[in-house]
Amino acid sequence: RRAAVGGDCDFGEAEFWEARYTEEGGDGVFDWWLGGYEMLRGHVEAATGGRREARVLDLGCGTSRLAEELHDDGYQNLIAADISPAAVQAMQHRNASSRPEIRWVEADALDMAEFEDGALDLVIDKCTMDAVSCASGRWNQNVVLLTWEACRVLREGGTYLVCSESMIPRDAFGFGHTTFDVSVEEVTDKRHAGGQAQFSTAYIYTAVKRSRSAEGARSPVPLAEALEEAAVADAKLEVATRDLIRYSAGHDDEHDEEDGLFDVPE
Repeated sequence: RRAAVGGDCDFGEAEFWEARYTEEGGDGVFDWWLGGYEMLRGHVEAATGGRREARVLDLGCGTSRLAEELHDDGYQNLIAADISPAAVQAMQHRNASSRPEIRWVEADALDMAEFEDGALDLVIDKCTMDAVSCASGRWNQNVVLLTWEACRVLREGGTYLVCSESMIPRDAFGFGHTTFDVSVEEVTDKRHAGGQAQFSTAYIYTAVKRSRSAEGARSPVPLAEALEEAAVADAKLEVATRDLIRYSAGHDDEHDEEDGLFDVPE
């Protein structure tokens, strides 16, 4: 399971992103995921059946160009949501005249009260799951809530498209609280949207919401039960993380002393 990032990079906390986007002042473009829209385009086409009127949500949009690229590719019914007011305001301002059709919404991915059950055809998560899984002490609980909400707002047959640089989504879907049928593709591209070499493997998870009445379909685990299991996993991970940090700190100190790194040069 995912460990906290720690330090000054609290990717799982809303305050971190608000501070980041406020500092950018609305002019920046930040894209966590190394793959560009061209890498995603075929998956989006498959999920929507090519229907440009499909109801699409860019969940955790930040200041990336994804919603803009979807719009420019002809998608007409777009919502882009982020927990950071600064990011939402920046994107509204950036697209006010060029893409007024996009709806920019301030929303918490773990509690999307703004959206009704079954309201969407496609939810795109471009490393939002990676980010919320970094919240210290809530690694697994956050991804359970995120996948639950994504499943809730999708219609039956709708798709949750998760772009990740980890295997975290595989674990998240494993709690059994959603009705997703999941497949994963490992993708490698020499270049990403910023034009620089890709340094890690990325994954695209396609999770299709099946009908509860589908033949052979298992009943999902209740959310409360999945959250309880996730909380137990988080507690164990927190202990293991503390032990590892203590061990690493002591081990590094021993090596530093042996290597003479604490000696003062004459």
